[in-house]
Amino acid sequence: MNRKNLYQYLFHFLFLSILFSLTAWVILKDQDFNEIMNVLRSVPVSFIFLGFLIMIVVTLLEATITKHLFSTIKINVSLWDCIAYTVIGYFFCYITPSASGGQPMQLYYMKKKHIPIHKGSMVLMLISVQHKLILVLVGLYLVTMDFGDFIHMFPEIRLYIYIGLAANILSVTIFALFIFVPDTAIFLVRGIYGALTKIHLMKDKESRRKNMEELILNYRDTSTYLHDHKASILITTLISSIQRCGVFFVTYIVYRSFGLTEYGPFHITFYQSIVNLSSDLMPLPGAVGIHERVFFLLFRPVFGTSQLCLSGMLLSRGITYYLMLVFCGVITVIAHFIYTLPEKKAQK
Repeated sequence: MNRKNLYQYLFHFLFLSILFSLTAWVILKDQDFNEIMNVLRSVPVSFIFLGFLIMIVVTLLEATITKHLFSTIKINVSLWDCIAYTVIGYFFCYITPSASGGQPMQLYYMKKKHIPIHKGSMVLMLISVQHKLILVLVGLYLVTMDFGDFIHMFPEIRLYIYIGLAANILSVTIFALFIFVPDTAIFLVRGIYGALTKIHLMKDKESRRKNMEELILNYRDTSTYLHDHKASILITTLISSIQRCGVFFVTYIVYRSFGLTEYGPFHITFYQSIVNLSSDLMPLPGAVGIHERVFFLLFRPVFGTSQLCLSGMLLSRGITYYLMLVFCGVITVIAHFIYTLPEKKAQK
């Protein structure tokens, strides 16, 4: 990682800290902070540990998917490396807008292990599409049932749902276009690139042209891969579904930690999937602010009181985002030194 990129990510982290502070102030300024803290102190530590354990299992499942996909293209990658790539991806997704920094940094460290960029990109793209597809299915289910219980929902939440659904459908559609009709997509990319260079909105650089050709090769490889490995895609998509549900299920663990039993696991997990759909791809690090806002509006009737809902939000978000941010940050720093140590020795 060069110094420019390091400064960029430090800026993202600083921006995230400021955003978190502002969000906390807006959420808690009209609430009884002492009462919220009393509620949080009453939560048994075992529930917090269980929630964090689920997040560790979620991480291991994604690492397993990564290893399996690499093995199908004859690239031998250890499970420990796959865990490192997954954790690194999570960390940089957490601190960059729209989770845009995860894949570039994963590819950077994959390159340290001599994994071809276009092969690594293909695997990461497949995992990304699987994640987004699950959110798209949640959104389509909501639209199909005409929002059911959500008919009296706050218009604000419905707006976020439509934005999140549209963004994810667009993302999956673009991926599908490149994967299933690569020649058409490649023609469009080259045409757009040529038009932008002609009107001088983009410089025609050799490095940029090389990156575009690598991208084209990646999509062609992905198209061929899907045709030849349908069973692997089905298996990993099912595992990815379980993985995503695991993240959403943490909120149910939090709900039960307060001694609440009125709503079942499906109800809470489904509500949390709506929160994630609504805040996904928002141009803020970790969707901080939007995620908390939608959570409070949606879960306020579920938890019963504002204090319980805010306590649930802090605990759920604390486990799935902030605790994981710290955990992944520590592992990322360790992984960085491990991956760059041979490079430094070689220079000596």
